[in-house]
Amino acid sequence: GSLPQFSGALQSRHINVYADEKDYPAEAIAPLNVTFNGSMCYGADRKFNWTVESNTTYSPLYLVNSDAQNFFLKGDVSKYKQNVEHLMYASNRAVTYHLVEDKSEENKANRLAMEKMGITSGTNTYLCAFFFLFQPTQEIVRTFHKTWQKLLNTAALKIGIHVRVGDAEFAAPHDLAKGLQQIKGFEDYFTCAQQIEDSRRVANQTVIWYVISDSLSLRLAAQERYGSKVLIDKLRASHLDCVHVDTSCAQRAQNVSMQLAVGEMLAFSLADVHVISKDSGYSRSGAWLSPRNGKRKHIYDLFQHHRYNNRPCGLTDHADPYDDARQWSGV
Repeated sequence: GSLPQFSGALQSRHINVYADEKDYPAEAIAPLNVTFNGSMCYGADRKFNWTVESNTTYSPLYLVNSDAQNFFLKGDVSKYKQNVEHLMYASNRAVTYHLVEDKSEENKANRLAMEKMGITSGTNTYLCAFFFLFQPTQEIVRTFHKTWQKLLNTAALKIGIHVRVGDAEFAAPHDLAKGLQQIKGFEDYFTCAQQIEDSRRVANQTVIWYVISDSLSLRLAAQERYGSKVLIDKLRASHLDCVHVDTSCAQRAQNVSMQLAVGEMLAFSLADVHVISKDSGYSRSGAWLSPRNGKRKHIYDLFQHHRYNNRPCGLTDHADPYDDARQWSGV
C-alpha cells in the first residue's frame, strides 16, 4: 500500500503492528476506503458485497468524518460486535477525552468502565492509551535521543510550535532564503509563542522553542530569525502517503518516514505549552500526548492562514479542551 506499517516505528504487545491489507480479503477492506461504490466520501451505509454468512468473520465500522462522538458515547463500546472475529474499523478521530469527562447518562457505562481501570476525570486518557498500546522502536530512540534529552529539562520553559505549510513541502527543495519568505506568512505562531513566554516565564528561566514543520526551510528560518532558543531537527521528512506526495514507496523509505513522524511527535509532546495548527491532527496528537494535558491549559490553536488568527495567547487564553478534542483536522 501507499502507507507505512506501524511496525516501522512502533512496537506493541496488544496490537498486530505487522498487519497488512494484503492479509485480508479485498471485500473486507473495500468499505474502509474513502471511495466506495464508485463514490468519493460515500456517505450511505457501507456494507460488504458478499454473503451474510461471511459477516460472522468480518464487520465494517466506518466513522471517517462522521459523528464518532455520539457513536462512542451513546452505547457500551465494549459490547459492540462481540460475535465478529474481525472488526474492520476506520476513523479519523476519536473521543478519549469525552469518554471520561462526559457526565451524561448516555455515557455512564463507558465512564464507569474507564474508572474501573483507574482512569478518572482529569486523567490524560489519550496518553495512557497510547503508551499502553505502543512503544517507539530503538531506531526512533537513537535518532531523537538528543532532542528528547533537551526537552526533558524540567527547569526550562519549553514551547512547542507546529507550522503546517502544506503537503507539497515534503518533496520541495529547501533553503534558508525560501524559509525566510515562508515565515512571514506564519508570524502569528511566533507572536503567540512570545506572548506565552512573556506570561509564563519566571526570572532567569531558560526558554526553548521547539519548532516543527513540514517545511525544513521554515525550520531553518525560525532558528535564523529567533536565535539560539529555537530548537529544530534538521532531518528531512517524507509524507507518510508516498503516492499522495509522489515519494519512494520502498519499505525502508516508508519506515524512515514513519520513524521521523513518530519521533518528532513524541518530542513535541515534551513541551510544556503547544502552539498548534488548528487544521492538523499531527500536532494535536503530540500536544494531547503531553503529560501537561491533565491540566488542559497548554494548547493554543491557530489557523493555517494568518488572516483568520485574531486570538491572544495569554495565560488564560488556551484552547478549550472540549472544543479541541472535537476539532476536524481537514482529512
